[in-house]
Amino acid sequence: MIRNLILAAALISTLALVQCSADRTSTSEPVVAESPIPVKIETVSQTTAADGFEATGTVSSKTVTPISAKVMGYVESVEVREGDRVQAGQLLVSIDSRDARTRVTQAEAGLAEAKSALEEVNRSIDAAQSARDAAAANAQLADSTFQRFAELLKRNSVSKQEYDEVSARKQSAEAQLRQSEEMLQSARAKKGQVESKIEQAQAALEQARLYLGYCRVQAPFAGVISDKQVDLGQLASPGVPLLTLEDAKNFEMHAIVPESRIDQIAVGQAVDVSVDSLGRTLSGSVVDIVPRSDPASRSVMVKIRLPYSPGLHSGLYATAQLLDKGETIISVPASALIYRGQLVGLYKVDESNHATFRLVKPGRELGDRVEVLSGISPGDRVVVEPSDSLKDGSSLEISANRNLLPTGDANRTKSQRQTATLEFENC
Repeated sequence: MIRNLILAAALISTLALVQCSADRTSTSEPVVAESPIPVKIETVSQTTAADGFEATGTVSSKTVTPISAKVMGYVESVEVREGDRVQAGQLLVSIDSRDARTRVTQAEAGLAEAKSALEEVNRSIDAAQSARDAAAANAQLADSTFQRFAELLKRNSVSKQEYDEVSARKQSAEAQLRQSEEMLQSARAKKGQVESKIEQAQAALEQARLYLGYCRVQAPFAGVISDKQVDLGQLASPGVPLLTLEDAKNFEMHAIVPESRIDQIAVGQAVDVSVDSLGRTLSGSVVDIVPRSDPASRSVMVKIRLPYSPGLHSGLYATAQLLDKGETIISVPASALIYRGQLVGLYKVDESNHATFRLVKPGRELGDRVEVLSGISPGDRVVVEPSDSLKDGSSLEISANRNLLPTGDANRTKSQRQTATLEFENC
């Protein structure tokens, strides 16, 4: 009986195994070949990474000029307001010019008087010249007569008295000639004095006219009025600012850079400057490094030339991206990395276009790329935006079209990549 029980138990076990095998065979799915997964890849290459830092500062016009009066007087009119754009030579402020006009009138009168005196002196010179010519002719005649009488006296043809009379006339004519020459020289000297007075009068007139011009305060160059410190009726004084004029086309950013970073900057270096209020980034260049440090903050001012951009004006807050020449590195798009806890990896594409998962060691984040310190080499091909269905050994269809990727995979965020599950299969 025991033997029968053993045989029955063996039969039941055999039937159970056959039924289990039949059930397993009936429930297994047919083997289907895996379809290639479309992916976008990138070939790894070495690049130069720029080590940079930010420096904040303020936008300032390259030329900021306070406009002040050169004369004292009451302001008669103010022709501009803050924010007005002006052209070179445009009238800005008018100052009471009655005193200046009086000076011009007096100078003009002085010049006219000097010119009148010059005309009189010229007439005196003409008269003196005529008198001198007459005296010279008379002296010549007297000398000729004296010579003849001297010969006649030797032959006793004239008396001694007649000879003495001719000699006296000769001396008198010579004296008159000397006197007329002295008068001519005196007239000419007086003319020099009058001409000097004319020059002085002309200088006085020019100065008076210049003083009158100072009553009209004009723009020295084209720009924009950034500040107004004067009102109608106010007493203007020399050196006291009335307005502030800025160049509206040429701007600089004055960046504050730590002393420890100043050796990384050079004149002519390209700099990207972000102006928050404008919502855009401008391409500037370093034009000057002020050779003076602030002992309080241990910083140096660096001046960065900015291109003209609508809306740019003095006082805006700006941030400069100052880059230093970096080292050669390997980097991949941030979207290529897959995170699982403390592990980071990516999919490398082998020669047969199959995916191979590789663990890598990431370094610095460089915008939308990440430095890779180990795990891949230049020339390797990596999947840029791996889908969740991608796994080790998957067959790949290489494509540069992002739209071939499964919906939602191409735009995964870093946090989504960090929570993605890595499936490792043992083949």
